[in-house]
This record gives sequence, C-alpha cells and structure tokens, in this order.
Amino acid sequence: MSAPHTPKAPVSGIPVLAAVLACLCPAPLLAQTQGDSDEGEVQVIGSVAPICMLGEPSERVIDLGTLIDTSGPRIGRMAALAPRSVTMPGSFCNYANTMVSIVASAMTEQSGAALNTGFSRTVNYRVVVGPWAAAEADLLTAAAADGSGPAGNAASASQPLPQVSDLTMDLSGFAAPSDALLVAGEYSGLITVTLGPATQM
Repeated sequence: MSAPHTPKAPVSGIPVLAAVLACLCPAPLLAQTQGDSDEGEVQVIGSVAPICMLGEPSERVIDLGTLIDTSGPRIGRMAALAPRSVTMPGSFCNYANTMVSIVASAMTEQSGAALNTGFSRTVNYRVVVGPWAAAEADLLTAAAADGSGPAGNAASASQPLPQVSDLTMDLSGFAAPSDALLVAGEYSGLITVTLGPATQM
C-alpha cells in the first residue's frame, strides 16, 4: 500500500520576487517625468528729470537799518556795518556741470533827485555765495554816486558732480563811492541767485 500523497507547500519566495521586480521597474511607470523649466523677462524702467533747487532763504529782506553815522567825526557818512549772511540750506542739483551765478545791484536811494557835489545816493557792497564748486561766486557792485551803472554779475566754477550744499550768501564791505555823504531817503538793492547748468549762464 502506497504512502498517502502530501500536498506541496506554496513557494513563499515568488510574491517577494514579484515585489522586488516591481521596485526595479523604470521611473516612468511609477511617476510622470518632470518637464523642462522655462523663463521670461520683464524690464522695469523709469526716469529722473534733471533738477536744481535752491533752499528757502533764511531771510527774504536784509534790513541794514541806519546806513550812516549819526554822531562823531563821520556823521552823515557811511557807518561801519557788520557783515550779514543769508543761508539757503539743502540746495542741490541732481546732475553734473552746474554752477551758482549772482546778479546784484547796488543799494540806491529811490527818489532820483539831483545831487550836489560831495553827496551820493549809492551804497556798494560785496556778495559771495557758496560753497558750491572750487571757486565761489564773488561780486562787488560798482555803481556811481548817482546810482547809474549796470548790475554786477559773477558765477562760481563748474561743479563736475551732482551736489547738495547748504549755500550761504555773505554780504560785506558796504561803502559809498568816494566815501561821500549819503542823501536822505530809502535805499534798496536786489540780489538774484541762480543755480543751474554751467553752459547756460
């Protein structure tokens, strides 16, 4: 009598082998391939206009008060007046090759009445504006005793770079032509300061 048939046990290594083979499959079978990158460019533009700006003057009117000595050996003649200054803070040009220019008229008595010899209706003075460049704008008015004569003008050297400066206008050297007696009246002069391109002054 033959021995009873014993069923064979399942081969347990086959499922493990299948799992290993699945891991070895190429990547496209498991995940979609990443695409190539692309890029674009957007330019951002703008502009800055060339600008010069004078700071607000610390004084719009310089009142020198009484111009003559009222007693002593120089009575009636030009008094020794202290220098005066006006500041223009934060003055700037945002471009190169600029300069400061000044035009100044002497202080003159405004009635225009005729003069006798020995009298003047004019007070000349020096005005300097800076700092801006290597040489400052420096002017001495030179009107005649009767007030005649053109306004003086002067300019600084050219500033080769954009510049910001606390400009100062200094007035000094107040004097009558030939140290003459000054006629009575109200005296006034005008100073114009310009900050701009060197080629246009």
